Amino acid sequence: MVFTIVKPCDYNLDSLTFYQIANSKKKTMQINLIPAYEGDRSPVIQLPPIDLDMYGVPSKCEMYKEDRQRMFLRLPLDQSNNEVKDLTEGFLKKLDEKFGSKEFQDEALAPIKNVKYSYQPLVKTSLDEGKHPFIKVKLLTEYPSNQILTGVIEECGDKHRSLKPDTQTIDGFAKYFPLRTNLTCMIVPCKLWIHPVNASESYYGVMFKLIKVLVKLPVGRALKDAMDDNLDFLND
Repeated sequence: MVFTIVKPCDYNLDSLTFYQIANSKKKTMQINLIPAYEGDRSPVIQLPPIDLDMYGVPSKCEMYKEDRQRMFLRLPLDQSNNEVKDLTEGFLKKLDEKFGSKEFQDEALAPIKNVKYSYQPLVKTSLDEGKHPFIKVKLLTEYPSNQILTGVIEECGDKHRSLKPDTQTIDGFAKYFPLRTNLTCMIVPCKLWIHPVNASESYYGVMFKLIKVLVKLPVGRALKDAMDDNLDFLND
């Protein structure tokens, strides 16, 4: 399968639409709308390099007790970085404006339910002072095993090293995303979800999945990997 890869500035926001393929009779069940781009599959979007100076893969905790709940990556949006600021203002927030608009709700969502909709934006703001805004991208996984299919490529100087088998589990995947790692992500819209709160109100939002990511590990971690993988004692 061949995908077209574009930068955010070259992605035509007006061409991205969502359509419903099935509607459950159960009012409490989440409804998912499938993306289309000019009537076809959406291009893959390559984001600018992002420094992982906070967030990342969530650790197991009270909120995320099971591995399947941790299958996502939070990407910090440091507004002091011009490329990241352009991504935030010129692409992500424009998506939020489009899909959070009353016009979109009336045209695309009203036929599904006659309820009040509350949009959950892609660009999220942390409640903690000093934290960057962020976006949340889901990992590409296989159903029902939850094996991770997101490709991880490690940058080592001028060379790229392909993913290791242990990235197929969330703990193995998380090892490649310590703080201070530099990431170049490829993402694609996978669905628009609608979750009923009650008979008269629903939340909805757009979900992106992480298809492939190029990681440049911090110096200390990269050196440790080199020592573990490549160094051996010389024969006497």
